Amino acid sequence: MVKQGPKGVLAVARDGSAAEIAPVPVEVVNGLGAGDAFGGALCHGLLAGWDTRRTVAFANAAGAIVAGRLACSDAMPTQAEIDTKLREASLASTDRKA
Repeated sequence: MVKQGPKGVLAVARDGSAAEIAPVPVEVVNGLGAGDAFGGALCHGLLAGWDTRRTVAFANAAGAIVAGRLACSDAMPTQAEIDTKLREASLASTDRKA
């Protein structure tokens, strides 16, 4: 896995298939804790048995949410917040393509 900041994330699954995850747009307020949120969300997805694309997209959104917040440990998002951010990013991506 390669985190690329504003370029998103690249990941390779165990079977060799690649996943390129688009960035989640966010106005960065404080980068502290964004990597921790990414790592925690990544572990959550792996332990839940999610596929690579879902796991990495979830982790990417978690990191973006924290980067857009002022606090660090208090800024860690809930699963519901991450799911909402993913839906918003998906809709925004669809709007940009139209």
